[in-house]
Amino acid sequence: MERVIAARVDDKLRPVNGTEVVFAVDTVLVAVGLSSIKELFEEGQRLGLRVYSAGDAHEIAEASAAMFSGKIAARTILRDLGLPAEVPEAWSHMGTLLASHPGPVRGFYPPPIGVPVYPVIRCAQEIPCNPCTTVCPKDSITIPEGNILGRPKLEGDCVGCLKCVAICPGLAITMVDRRYDPTGQRAKVTIPWEMPEELVATGDTVATTGFEGEPVGSGKVIRVLSGKALNRRRLMVLEVPVAEADRVAGVRIRELEPLFHVYGVAPPNDAETVICRCERVSKETVADYIRATGTRDLNAVKAGLRSGMGPCGGKTCGELILRIFRELGVEPTAVTPAVHRPFTQEVPITAFLTVDDGASGV
Repeated sequence: MERVIAARVDDKLRPVNGTEVVFAVDTVLVAVGLSSIKELFEEGQRLGLRVYSAGDAHEIAEASAAMFSGKIAARTILRDLGLPAEVPEAWSHMGTLLASHPGPVRGFYPPPIGVPVYPVIRCAQEIPCNPCTTVCPKDSITIPEGNILGRPKLEGDCVGCLKCVAICPGLAITMVDRRYDPTGQRAKVTIPWEMPEELVATGDTVATTGFEGEPVGSGKVIRVLSGKALNRRRLMVLEVPVAEADRVAGVRIRELEPLFHVYGVAPPNDAETVICRCERVSKETVADYIRATGTRDLNAVKAGLRSGMGPCGGKTCGELILRIFRELGVEPTAVTPAVHRPFTQEVPITAFLTVDDGASGV
């Protein structure tokens, strides 16, 4: 990559001329969303079979929700097979909480005052997450709201063990240690560091940034920590002015380049934009087919162009074709959804079991 051109879009998701902004980049991470994989489950229901689902086949949510739904499904299967397996009533409620959509952004609790060492917890939104409360050896991190959707807060002693910094999946916790400098001028701040270790060296001076990436000041790299005890997370330890310690949330390893506007950017070439990667169907081909036939049916597009007939089963192109409909002025709600016909093969449950032969210990 050399650059990315971004622009505002109208209500049909079409770029608005004159709003283009150029970013100089060398890497782009693309998040295209998730589509459910419940076709096999629904086919089993249609056939009247007793079927179970978990993970993304049950509901698209966080990984913790997927794992928890798997626990519930596994025990339910064992119970239905007549084996002694309990599914606590509280599990259903917990599963619902874990799968909850994020709540409103409320800001995070401020750091404690008058404490020599403490975590700065930057959880601004209500989300189903609480690993920091479970790893604290002093049980000092609690959720005042009383449930897993709340925002954690330090309400007891802290020993500076860094376990909460290492466990946080959102990289939202840093550790401030004001005991570092007896003169009270400098403090030690430990931050999550998921970049290659060789990008910084002990003794380097780095630009520090805040919660929103805003400049804070500068700090000196004391060392970089890693290992099993830190949940295989790499942490960077910085020496910073004590007045900046609570605001430091990260570091900048390259200078920001100024943004600049460009005008008259040529639109993407629809003939070269591949919508269905399995069958190599372009955006232009799909749009021309919809215009020519007037279809409002994803199944008709599939039959006419083979889009959605590849190994992925339309997981990628299905959403993109709906977007093309929208760009052409057809709302997705007016489009007949595709009929999924998942490949099925019955497998007896004994295929998943092993027998103890008394020798191998299996």
